[in-house]
Amino acid sequence: MSTTAEDRSPGQVLCTSSGTPHATNLAGLERDWRARSPAQRNAAAIKDLVARGEMVLTSELTGWVQQMSDTMQDLKHRQADAAKRIEPATTTEPPEPTSENQS
Repeated sequence: MSTTAEDRSPGQVLCTSSGTPHATNLAGLERDWRARSPAQRNAAAIKDLVARGEMVLTSELTGWVQQMSDTMQDLKHRQADAAKRIEPATTTEPPEPTSENQS
């Protein structure tokens, strides 16, 4: 079963370092690490764990930044719409016609 970006929850990335794509998150990384035997916890495995952890954290940060950016854009639009609906506190009305202006 293939995993697309839409299928993944926040904090999950597609990891292909093992040649087989699979979704991963920090809990999944811990589960995978604990499932290894002590003999499998070598330098290469630690390097892979760190790289996969960095991918997860980068994905989390990217998602958070995008969410904050979207929220700020939405707020700006709502503020602009609200500002358009607010009448100015003082309005300048055209001057009343006087006898001097009617000649």
